[in-house]
Amino acid sequence: MKEVLKELEILTQSAHDDPTKIKLLEQTAERVGSLIAKIFSVREQEVAILLLSPRQNVLKFEHPKALRNSGTIPLSGRVTMKDAIALRSMSSKKGEVINAASSIKHLAIFEMVKVGSEPPQPIQKMISAPIILPAGKAIGVIQVSRKGESQARAGSDFTDTDLKTLDQMCAELAPYFAKIVPNSY
Repeated sequence: MKEVLKELEILTQSAHDDPTKIKLLEQTAERVGSLIAKIFSVREQEVAILLLSPRQNVLKFEHPKALRNSGTIPLSGRVTMKDAIALRSMSSKKGEVINAASSIKHLAIFEMVKVGSEPPQPIQKMISAPIILPAGKAIGVIQVSRKGESQARAGSDFTDTDLKTLDQMCAELAPYFAKIVPNSY
């Protein structure tokens, strides 16, 4: 993680115009998604990075790449915190461990988007943590999931320690994501 933060420190110093920020945001999301997948021993497509678009008042997927154009999650309107775990994380500014995701109401539509060579599988387990700036503003969410045909096949349960690790990563990454979100986002 320290290596990625050093890279981001250097890269974000020169990110000023929107075209540069867009490219840097895509690269950063892929790099961070890959790192998080390794840390939690999940597949890259089991890591979701969603960032706030203040202009559109929605959460947009930045990772995995296949979900970038699959849709957004509006912060207000018909979708509520009861429907979207990411919204709950954003509004409460608290992460959560969910080891029975298939039994709670959530936006399962994004699970059906094919993001790899395997057929889509439902999320069985998840940790979700908000990306919060030092001043307290939430600017996104990172979610790590374990997918499978059943809870048993999805792998081990997430723990409170896993959530603390993800919370810490989100806190460290927040200033860098804030610097590279384009004005037109």
